[in-house]
Amino acid sequence: MGMTKRFWIGAAFLAAGIAAYFAFNSWLHTRTWQPVYMPVDLTTGTVRSPEFTPNVSVNYEVRIEASARGKLPAKIVACLLNAQTNAKECPLPPALSVGWVLTSHEKMLEHGSTEDKGCCESAASNGAISRTIGRFHAEKGRSYVLLLNVLEDGTALGAADPHLIVDYPAFSKSGGGQLTVVQFFCVASAIFGLFLMVPSWMAGRKQNGEAQ
Repeated sequence: MGMTKRFWIGAAFLAAGIAAYFAFNSWLHTRTWQPVYMPVDLTTGTVRSPEFTPNVSVNYEVRIEASARGKLPAKIVACLLNAQTNAKECPLPPALSVGWVLTSHEKMLEHGSTEDKGCCESAASNGAISRTIGRFHAEKGRSYVLLLNVLEDGTALGAADPHLIVDYPAFSKSGGGQLTVVQFFCVASAIFGLFLMVPSWMAGRKQNGEAQ
């Protein structure tokens, strides 16, 4: 049974889509989407992150994340992070007052704090509540250190295992399953290939059966 030109064109689209999908997926998993994930002591003072060198140029977020499934109820954690939308419902005042400074080779590049206008966004996922306290653009191959300045004592959050996180949300540990535009076109290419191949293959089988 000879295959038609339509079949081979479809096979090419299918093979290209599958190969490109796995190649791009492999590339994604070798990128530095979350260069900093470390427990943080919110005692007044300065916390220094390890030096990190991204292998991709993206806009990172700086977040403080705390567990909502530990010793403290989720509502209390939200209140302490100042992530509760209705402050009147909070039995405790906020305990997160921090500033951050991004440095490279001891040179200050960017900074911000929870006191800035428009700060801060909050989110809840996977049993944790986080507060985004800033964003910065990182260049591929450049070394950085993030300094977290705890302005007021936040040890009330200690029981919620707070962490300092620097990540690119779309591909960090919490969002790595998201389908990108590139992956979508890879899948679309494979499906289009099957769309061309199957009718051609069925027609070929039918012709072969009639010939017999």
